[in-house]
Amino acid sequence: MEGKTQRSIEMDDDPRQQEIEWLVQRVAWALLTALLIAVALGLFGRGGPMSKVEARSEDGMFSIEYDRFLRHHSPDVLRVTVRKAGAPLVRIRMDSIYARDIHIERITPDPEREIGADGTVTYVFRTRPDAELEASFHFTPEKHGKLEGWIALDDGARHSLTQFIYP
Repeated sequence: MEGKTQRSIEMDDDPRQQEIEWLVQRVAWALLTALLIAVALGLFGRGGPMSKVEARSEDGMFSIEYDRFLRHHSPDVLRVTVRKAGAPLVRIRMDSIYARDIHIERITPDPEREIGADGTVTYVFRTRPDAELEASFHFTPEKHGKLEGWIALDDGARHSLTQFIYP
């Protein structure tokens, strides 16, 4: 009969190493949870309360709706609403630098005219005086980083836009 060799199943314990692993694991779980919350709130793109912005004029006749966080070359929409225009022609002015940094693919409804002068691009829409105008600017961001500009109704107050474009 051969002699049996007994093997030990004991392992070396390193409490310090185990504490470090637990700490790393807890930090990783916290970071993943924070990332999921940020995604759900809209920090990295469309949707969510952190991304959606709606700005209104003081009298409530003019409003713009847009996303604060976008992706480079990803299509998006900027909505402009004019309540009871009061005139047959409505002019929506946009900062020409902002217009240069985005590629406007289409505007619905189609503007009657597009005029570029004095650092602005003016879109002229024909409406009924008692009707509401909802203009949608379908665009694609053409640059990374911070994108700033403004939009105004006719010669009214300018409403600032600030967006962040992720690569």
